[in-house]
Order: sequence, then C-alpha cells, then structure tokens
Amino acid sequence: MFEQLKKRLKNKKMRVMHGDALSLDKIPDNSISKIITDPPWGIFQKTTLSLVDFYFKMLKEFLRVLKKNGMAVILIGQPEIFEDAMEKCSGDWDVLGKYRILVSGQKAVLYKLRVMH
Repeated sequence: MFEQLKKRLKNKKMRVMHGDALSLDKIPDNSISKIITDPPWGIFQKTTLSLVDFYFKMLKEFLRVLKKNGMAVILIGQPEIFEDAMEKCSGDWDVLGKYRILVSGQKAVLYKLRVMH
C-alpha cells in the first residue's frame, strides 16, 4: 500500500514516508506542514512504552518537525490516554477538531491538531 501511494503522489507536492513516529531523525526541524498518522492504539498492537509515554514522545517529535501552524491529523483508539499525553505537552497543540468515528466496529477519535509554537 505504501509503494502504491508513493507512485500515485509522485508528481504532487507531497512526500510519503514510512518511519518511526518517535524518531523522525531524517526530517529537519520545522520543515513540514502536515502529518497524517494512525499510531498504535494499544488494543491490537502493543508498544514497548506505556501508551501515554508513546503518544507524548510522538507529539513532541511532531512538534519538532512541523512548521509553525503545521497540522497533524491523528487517528486514536483510546482518546483518554491520548489526551493525557497532549496535556503533558503544555499547551503546544490547538485542537481544531475531534471527530468520533467507528473503525471496523471499534470506537475511535480522529484529532485535527495545529502547532501553537
């Protein structure tokens, strides 16, 4: 699927990457405008960190690479844990939208966030 998406967007002003959301070391600081992701929910796939720590590290890394007013769209299966991680970010994110949806019968929330720095 990743390769198909890369081919479809070849001539667009987008770059599709596959990587570790906790370590985006190939991406310079303040260099991208949007991130769209579906990180582990902790339901089907376990993480080595607690989910709140995983989401916190992910959000901090996104803050590093996103430009001012950059946006992140994130699909989450356990919103309470994600919101705990957002609180640890000390107000660095502005929540532009929070959409409750079902994904394969599972309750989920799609967050639309904007960088405040």
